[in-house]
Amino acid sequence: AIAHFTAALAGKPDTHVDRPRTLNMLGLSLHLRAVRASPDGQPDDDGLAELKAAIDQTPGDHPELAGRLVHLGQVLTDSYARSRQPATLDAAIGAFVAAVEHASEISAHQSRPAQVLLARELLRRYQLGHNLQDLDQAQAAAEAAAQLPGQKPADMAHSHMVLAEVLAIRRLNGSAGNPETRLRWIRDSTSYFASAFEAVEQVPGHELAGYIAERLYGQLRLWGRNAGQDL
Repeated sequence: AIAHFTAALAGKPDTHVDRPRTLNMLGLSLHLRAVRASPDGQPDDDGLAELKAAIDQTPGDHPELAGRLVHLGQVLTDSYARSRQPATLDAAIGAFVAAVEHASEISAHQSRPAQVLLARELLRRYQLGHNLQDLDQAQAAAEAAAQLPGQKPADMAHSHMVLAEVLAIRRLNGSAGNPETRLRWIRDSTSYFASAFEAVEQVPGHELAGYIAERLYGQLRLWGRNAGQDL
């Protein structure tokens, strides 16, 4: 694939309409090869330069721009998992923010994948730095994704799971000192884990099924200890 996209790129002038798409595919292929070659370490060439060039060469109103920004964010997230460099996580979040902005101009449903990824990485950064603004923004992104109507079961399982995780963390921060507020976060988190579980049951073999079931069980026990009643 890398040879194919490299050859295709060589045959396209800088102004060719398909050049950004080819750059994007080349960047993803380079990243996949690098990760396979170095699964436990930092890849030497993870395709970031090609992905960034693809974005730079994509018009601002292009319908594929949001998807290319998501690809960049995902590669940066992988890179952060290897390097643990805060700047790399910040860059991934920035890519997802831009993806949400561009996708939202097309439709709310187009923005759902980017909202989910943005919420997840903001939550990760909150857990590292405990900046409440990150948690607030993670909740806003997760709620926007989870509350979209008409989602397919697989999409709903993912978006509701991420919102449930944000709310589960929310009960632990300082603003949840009020027992009634804390109980509300526990209740809402449990409810979203339950809806995620209902959705994932409709998708045989879904990779998140076991994790969601485990988290739901833990939340139900937590609810029982704190409220002494069923949801």
